[in-house]
Amino acid sequence: MKRVSETTAGKSISAWVVLKKGQCVAKIQAHYGDSGRVQVDIWDNGRELQQKTAGGGGYDKLAACLRGCTVGGVELYDHCGQDKQTEKILSDYHQDKISLEDATSKARKIGAYFTNWEEGTGKFSSLYIRGGLDRLRDMGFTVIQAI
Repeated sequence: MKRVSETTAGKSISAWVVLKKGQCVAKIQAHYGDSGRVQVDIWDNGRELQQKTAGGGGYDKLAACLRGCTVGGVELYDHCGQDKQTEKILSDYHQDKISLEDATSKARKIGAYFTNWEEGTGKFSSLYIRGGLDRLRDMGFTVIQAI
């Protein structure tokens, strides 16, 4: 007998539970359609249902669906996202107001990472927010894939 996860329907659905300090803050479901389209439903405690879709090819459609949604009070991004916090940390780092070690520590707390090392300056040129559910993991949330 096949496992449910091995059936056609089982292969097209994923679900996650997001915890903060042991408490459930959100439930996320994703449907991966035969056409390649992905739909995400997010039940974030205290908010209305958030729904997004993404289609096309050649990129992380799950992260694209999660972009702009809020989970546990945290806005999610796709890959290479930036916001005012990342811009400030990067600016302070480039102006030598903070060391790379301190900048990296601040970046990790908001689920961001440095990239694009420049030989000429001896510094990283970019600071990006981690895409999709990885940002939540980096910020101390527990993300459990249930299906």
